[in-house]
Amino acid sequence: MLTPGKLFVVTLLVGIACFTGISAIAAKQNTNIPDNPPSEYRLDDVRIHLTRNPGMRKAPIQKIELTGTGNATLKRDSTSLSFRYESHKLLALLNELYAIRFFELPASYFVKRSIFLKKDGFISTQIRRMIDAPNTSICFTVITYEKCVSYDADGPYELRSIEQRVFDEAERLIKPGLSSK
Repeated sequence: MLTPGKLFVVTLLVGIACFTGISAIAAKQNTNIPDNPPSEYRLDDVRIHLTRNPGMRKAPIQKIELTGTGNATLKRDSTSLSFRYESHKLLALLNELYAIRFFELPASYFVKRSIFLKKDGFISTQIRRMIDAPNTSICFTVITYEKCVSYDADGPYELRSIEQRVFDEAERLIKPGLSSK
Protein backbone atom coordinates (compact mmCIF):
# COMPACT_ATOMS: atom_id res chain seq x y z
CA MET A 1 0.00 0.00 0.00
CA LEU A 2 1.20 3.48 -0.86
CA THR A 3 1.51 6.02 1.88
CA PRO A 4 0.40 9.59 1.15
CA GLY A 5 4.07 10.66 0.86
CA LYS A 6 4.91 7.87 -1.60
CA LEU A 7 1.71 8.53 -3.55
CA PHE A 8 2.72 12.19 -3.88
CA VAL A 9 6.22 11.26 -5.14
CA VAL A 10 4.83 8.71 -7.65
CA THR A 11 2.24 11.22 -8.91
CA LEU A 12 4.91 13.90 -9.21
CA LEU A 13 7.25 11.57 -11.15
CA VAL A 14 4.45 10.45 -13.49
CA GLY A 15 3.50 14.09 -14.08
CA ILE A 16 7.08 15.07 -14.83
CA ALA A 17 7.48 12.09 -17.18
CA CYS A 18 4.27 12.99 -19.03
CA PHE A 19 5.19 16.67 -19.30
CA THR A 20 8.72 15.89 -20.49
CA GLY A 21 7.43 13.39 -23.04
CA ILE A 22 4.84 15.83 -24.38
CA SER A 23 7.44 18.61 -24.61
CA ALA A 24 9.84 16.33 -26.46
CA ILE A 25 7.12 15.26 -28.88
CA ALA A 26 6.07 18.87 -29.47
CA ALA A 27 9.66 19.96 -30.08
CA LYS A 28 10.21 17.08 -32.49
CA GLN A 29 7.02 17.86 -34.40
CA ASN A 30 7.81 21.58 -34.74
CA THR A 31 11.07 20.89 -36.59
CA ASN A 32 9.25 18.93 -39.28
CA ILE A 33 6.54 21.41 -40.21
CA PRO A 34 6.14 20.98 -43.98
CA ASP A 35 5.53 24.68 -44.65
CA ASN A 36 8.86 25.75 -43.18
CA PRO A 37 12.40 25.29 -44.46
CA PRO A 38 14.69 22.90 -42.63
CA SER A 39 16.00 24.31 -39.36
CA GLU A 40 19.56 23.80 -40.57
CA TYR A 41 21.01 23.75 -44.09
CA ARG A 42 24.16 24.65 -46.00
CA LEU A 43 24.44 28.01 -47.72
CA ASP A 44 25.72 26.23 -50.84
CA ASP A 45 22.32 24.46 -51.12
CA VAL A 46 20.31 27.71 -51.23
CA ARG A 47 18.71 28.97 -54.44
CA ILE A 48 16.51 32.05 -54.71
CA HIS A 49 14.61 32.71 -57.94
CA LEU A 50 12.82 35.93 -58.80
CA THR A 51 10.68 35.93 -61.95
CA ARG A 52 8.98 38.96 -63.46
CA ASN A 53 6.23 38.00 -65.88
CA PRO A 54 4.99 40.96 -67.95
CA GLY A 55 1.54 39.45 -68.48
CA MET A 56 -0.03 40.78 -71.67
CA ARG A 57 2.52 43.59 -72.04
CA LYS A 58 5.14 43.34 -74.78
CA ALA A 59 8.15 42.94 -72.53
CA PRO A 60 10.54 40.08 -71.88
CA ILE A 61 10.20 37.73 -68.93
CA GLN A 62 13.01 38.52 -66.50
CA LYS A 63 14.51 35.98 -64.12
CA ILE A 64 17.21 36.17 -61.51
CA GLU A 65 18.75 33.13 -59.87
CA LEU A 66 20.93 33.63 -56.80
CA THR A 67 22.83 30.67 -55.39
CA GLY A 68 24.62 30.05 -52.13
CA THR A 69 27.80 29.33 -54.08
CA GLY A 70 27.94 32.98 -55.18
CA ASN A 71 26.93 32.34 -58.79
CA ALA A 72 24.04 34.39 -60.08
CA THR A 73 22.26 34.79 -63.41
CA LEU A 74 19.96 37.41 -64.91
CA LYS A 75 17.89 36.13 -67.83
CA ARG A 76 15.81 38.17 -70.25
CA ASP A 77 14.13 35.90 -72.78
CA SER A 78 17.09 34.20 -74.52
CA THR A 79 19.83 36.43 -73.04
CA SER A 80 21.61 35.16 -69.95
CA LEU A 81 24.08 37.31 -68.01
CA SER A 82 26.21 35.89 -65.19
CA PHE A 83 27.47 37.78 -62.17
CA ARG A 84 28.77 37.15 -58.64
CA TYR A 85 26.44 37.62 -55.68
CA GLU A 86 28.41 37.65 -52.44
CA SER A 87 27.42 35.32 -49.61
CA HIS A 88 26.92 38.16 -47.10
CA LYS A 89 24.35 39.72 -49.46
CA LEU A 90 22.54 36.40 -49.81
CA LEU A 91 22.55 35.98 -46.02
CA ALA A 92 21.08 39.47 -45.64
CA LEU A 93 18.38 38.58 -48.18
CA LEU A 94 17.62 35.34 -46.32
CA ASN A 95 17.38 37.26 -43.04
CA GLU A 96 14.96 39.65 -44.71
CA LEU A 97 12.79 36.76 -45.94
CA TYR A 98 12.67 35.34 -42.42
CA ALA A 99 11.95 38.79 -40.95
CA ILE A 100 8.91 39.34 -43.19
CA ARG A 101 7.71 35.79 -42.43
CA PHE A 102 8.00 34.80 -46.09
CA PHE A 103 7.51 31.12 -45.29
CA GLU A 104 4.11 31.85 -43.75
CA LEU A 105 2.81 33.90 -46.69
CA PRO A 106 0.17 32.44 -49.03
CA ALA A 107 1.47 31.00 -52.29
CA SER A 108 -0.56 33.47 -54.37
CA TYR A 109 -1.90 36.99 -54.03
CA PHE A 110 -3.79 36.85 -57.32
CA VAL A 111 -7.17 35.99 -55.90
CA LYS A 112 -8.91 39.10 -54.63
CA ARG A 113 -12.10 38.82 -52.62
CA SER A 114 -14.64 41.52 -52.09
CA ILE A 115 -18.19 41.62 -50.83
CA PHE A 116 -21.25 43.40 -52.09
CA LEU A 117 -24.79 43.89 -50.90
CA LYS A 118 -27.48 42.37 -53.09
CA LYS A 119 -30.92 43.90 -53.56
CA ASP A 120 -32.48 41.24 -51.33
CA GLY A 121 -30.28 42.32 -48.40
CA PHE A 122 -27.85 39.39 -48.59
CA ILE A 123 -24.13 39.95 -48.69
CA SER A 124 -22.37 38.01 -51.40
CA THR A 125 -18.68 37.34 -52.02
CA GLN A 126 -17.05 38.10 -55.32
CA ILE A 127 -13.73 36.52 -56.32
CA ARG A 128 -11.54 38.26 -58.86
CA ARG A 129 -8.41 36.87 -60.48
CA MET A 130 -6.39 38.63 -63.15
CA ILE A 131 -4.11 36.00 -64.61
CA ASP A 132 -3.00 38.16 -67.54
CA ALA A 133 -1.73 41.04 -65.38
CA PRO A 134 2.01 41.53 -64.82
CA ASN A 135 3.19 39.51 -61.83
CA THR A 136 6.24 38.38 -59.96
CA SER A 137 7.17 35.24 -58.08
CA ILE A 138 9.89 34.78 -55.51
CA CYS A 139 10.99 31.22 -54.77
CA PHE A 140 13.32 29.94 -52.06
CA THR A 141 14.73 26.44 -52.56
CA VAL A 142 16.99 24.41 -50.32
CA ILE A 143 17.57 20.67 -50.69
CA THR A 144 14.05 19.25 -51.33
CA TYR A 145 12.12 22.17 -49.80
CA GLU A 146 10.67 24.96 -51.96
CA LYS A 147 8.49 27.94 -51.11
CA CYS A 148 7.17 30.29 -53.81
CA VAL A 149 5.02 33.37 -53.44
CA SER A 150 3.41 34.99 -56.50
CA TYR A 151 1.96 38.49 -56.45
CA ASP A 152 0.99 41.39 -58.69
CA ALA A 153 1.44 45.16 -58.40
CA ASP A 154 -0.85 45.15 -55.35
CA GLY A 155 1.25 42.44 -53.70
CA PRO A 156 2.91 42.85 -50.33
CA TYR A 157 5.09 45.95 -50.16
CA GLU A 158 7.92 43.96 -48.55
CA LEU A 159 8.11 41.53 -51.48
CA ARG A 160 7.91 44.29 -54.08
CA SER A 161 10.70 46.13 -52.26
CA ILE A 162 12.93 43.02 -52.21
CA GLU A 163 12.19 42.38 -55.89
CA GLN A 164 13.08 45.92 -56.96
CA ARG A 165 16.25 46.01 -54.90
CA VAL A 166 17.51 42.62 -56.16
CA PHE A 167 16.83 43.47 -59.83
CA ASP A 168 18.48 46.91 -59.44
CA GLU A 169 21.47 45.34 -57.73
CA ALA A 170 21.80 42.69 -60.46
CA GLU A 171 21.87 45.43 -63.10
CA ARG A 172 24.64 47.25 -61.19
CA LEU A 173 26.69 44.07 -60.74
CA ILE A 174 26.39 43.08 -64.40
CA LYS A 175 27.39 46.43 -65.91
CA PRO A 176 31.12 46.19 -65.08
CA GLY A 177 31.57 42.69 -66.56
CA LEU A 178 28.73 42.25 -69.05
CA SER A 179 29.48 38.55 -69.33
CA SER A 180 26.87 36.47 -71.12
CA LYS A 181 26.21 32.81 -71.68
